[in-house]
Amino acid sequence: MGFRGCILMLLLLMITSHDYNASMAFHMSKSNWSCPRIKVKCNSKEPSTCSRNRDCRSPEKCCLLNCGKHCLSPSNDPCTESLKTKPCSSPLNRWYFSTTKNRCVPLNSGVCPEGRNNFQAFDICKKTCLAFGKAVKGICKAFGRQ
Repeated sequence: MGFRGCILMLLLLMITSHDYNASMAFHMSKSNWSCPRIKVKCNSKEPSTCSRNRDCRSPEKCCLLNCGKHCLSPSNDPCTESLKTKPCSSPLNRWYFSTTKNRCVPLNSGVCPEGRNNFQAFDICKKTCLAFGKAVKGICKAFGRQ
């Protein structure tokens, strides 16, 4: 797909994401909100902090997030969490959402992430942050455009 296809894809994404983001905000503002539905292919299963909604404080729910289950509330956006890291020797290939760059960025080697703003792959980061209403740059990266 060339440059025109990329532009058409972005236009379609902008049109559909506007409606999706508005409906997401509506669902998250209701008292009985639902977890965002994010379909991703996981390389490995991540440790979970909950197994069902009863494990979480109200109004939090046990949601699938980054290949594991975690308690989320309507205001919990993992993509806006500041990046927390610690030095480590394990060379992990992880991604995080940079709010300053407005895109998913790879972590440097020798750094292990902590917190929810860390993802196994670019695709998981992109899909998660799009579901939480972030306009992620770099969608046309696969087509050789930025």
